[in-house]
Amino acid sequence: NLSMFEHPRIGTVVTVGSKNVHLVFRLDHSDEDLALPLYSEVRYGFVSKFARLINQHLTTKMSVGQRDSFICEAIDNGCNYNFEACLLTDQHLVSYERDMLIFFAITKYNESSNGLVAESPLVSIDRMSDLGFDVTRIHKQVPFSDVEDVSERDEIRDQFFKQSNSEGAVVYVVYRYPDGSTHVGFVYKYKNRNYVGWRAVREKMRARATLGDLENRLRRLHVEMEDYP
Repeated sequence: NLSMFEHPRIGTVVTVGSKNVHLVFRLDHSDEDLALPLYSEVRYGFVSKFARLINQHLTTKMSVGQRDSFICEAIDNGCNYNFEACLLTDQHLVSYERDMLIFFAITKYNESSNGLVAESPLVSIDRMSDLGFDVTRIHKQVPFSDVEDVSERDEIRDQFFKQSNSEGAVVYVVYRYPDGSTHVGFVYKYKNRNYVGWRAVREKMRARATLGDLENRLRRLHVEMEDYP
């Protein structure tokens, strides 16, 4: 995740995090700050790579107008911008074309009853794409209720379940209200069958499990999703 704030003495500060490890750097002194000995420690290994990709994008891949627009937005709204970091040195099972950050959602500290993301993911994705960021390539929308035909939903699920070189899909369940407002009520992952299968195999092989343990692990992979949107 990425967020920014303005410090009265040192200017724009960028905060980058991965799980429970975060680092900060000054945007106008990014190369100097990211070269600090502290950030070469093992615990900063992944997030340092993430931070360098973010810095590279902000300083070399955006126009001046795109950069200024994004910085102003990020500082003003106080939100977290969430990316999937796809690094060639850390890839497994799914192959990447290159090192890249794929944007997927904007979040903000808030009561979950007010929605799990700050705005509709499709709105965020369109805007971030306009700012030059990589975004998810496939976006599908399908209406869902207890009385509607779910064949379109099942067709989309099948596509993500079977496609090659994929981890699957993230599903955002969006509630729409009569006044036109929306909020994301819950989020879940619909995983690709090859990905979860081979990941389970790898997990057991690394643990030097028996063939029986591996077979039991594979049998427990399947979870019925019929009642979910």
